[in-house]
Amino acid sequence: MSLLERLRVFLEGFLRPFASFMIRLHISPNMLTFLGLLFALCSSIQIIFGNAIYGGILILISGFFDVMDGFVARMTGSSSSLGEFLDSVFDRFSDALIISSVILSGMCDLPLGLLVLVGGFMISYIRCKGECFGLRLAGVGLAERSERLIIISAGLIFGVIQLSIYLLSTLVIVTVVERFYRVVRFLRGGFS
Repeated sequence: MSLLERLRVFLEGFLRPFASFMIRLHISPNMLTFLGLLFALCSSIQIIFGNAIYGGILILISGFFDVMDGFVARMTGSSSSLGEFLDSVFDRFSDALIISSVILSGMCDLPLGLLVLVGGFMISYIRCKGECFGLRLAGVGLAERSERLIIISAGLIFGVIQLSIYLLSTLVIVTVVERFYRVVRFLRGGFS
């Protein structure tokens, strides 16, 4: 069993009690998706007002709900195209709120903040377009959404957000280039 597979099994075991609790409370996957967006909004407000630590913690809570929505949907057999769509759109809104608040608060250099914001959108867009063509890109690259949220959250909590943005700007560029290359290669008849 690969390290990634072991991590997935561990996380499922860790999250199952939380998911079961939410299911008992009749909290739907779409409600969890909305809660993720709500906590991202609360995070961005904290960041704008200079409360970086609270902002970072709220990002982690937002990310928790983002993981839980899909997990609850799978456990209850209620996965749907609508839920997948809402999750994707709300994730983009959450990303925009979080990164924009870091930029607007002056906690990072404007050009790098914009690079992370646009690069994050491009990572998701390239994945979406690649999957339209039948190419699976989940797990490709170093800066998927969960990694970006963890790095930003850690930067806020530990007072090194500028360093986190520098790191993310590099990881975002690498991920965009890697995904772009894989899609082009796939469309030209190469292997994925």
